[in-house]
Amino acid sequence: MSTTDTTTDKPNTIEIKCLLFAKVKEMILGEHSKDDSVIVNLPANKCTTHQLISELKLKYPNISNLLDVCMVAVNLEYIDRSNDLEIKKRDEVAIIPPVSGG
Repeated sequence: MSTTDTTTDKPNTIEIKCLLFAKVKEMILGEHSKDDSVIVNLPANKCTTHQLISELKLKYPNISNLLDVCMVAVNLEYIDRSNDLEIKKRDEVAIIPPVSGG
């Protein structure tokens, strides 16, 4: 899959590849997009999961409420959203919305 770059290179920032799933992917990238992720630039001195969600809310205000209830995984492990985990450049970050099935 490919990546959509939604930012431009800025000094003193770290590029984080953010994998998107289900409704979040559809609302950010479009229903028929072949992309599965976006690149988000975060301040090098505040590269955390809370900052990532805040940045996504600023860029995509139409899904702010959805982002509030999404699970976040870093390096294939779900994290407790109440903890502000530091993210490193090569970390794999995934945003996973609630899903239902039957």
